[in-house]
Amino acid sequence: MTQLKNYVLLSNKHIKKNMPKKDLLWLKQVAYRYPTPKTLGLYGRALVLNGFPNEADNVFKVAIRLMPDKTINDIYTVIYQK
Repeated sequence: MTQLKNYVLLSNKHIKKNMPKKDLLWLKQVAYRYPTPKTLGLYGRALVLNGFPNEADNVFKVAIRLMPDKTINDIYTVIYQK
């Protein structure tokens, strides 16, 4: 039940600048536990906003590989949906 709770919390997590490293680590753990384009997109956005663009690039590449039949516009929509 705790894992499902974490997934729901991630879906409602407000991504912002200057997040504590503890929060970023939690986002990473949950995003890779439930690797969907949306969860990975949230984690990638958090990385970009907090000064880790190279790591975010790797996360976005994983998210894109999960959607091989989608166009770039579809991918953008899924990753950046709120």
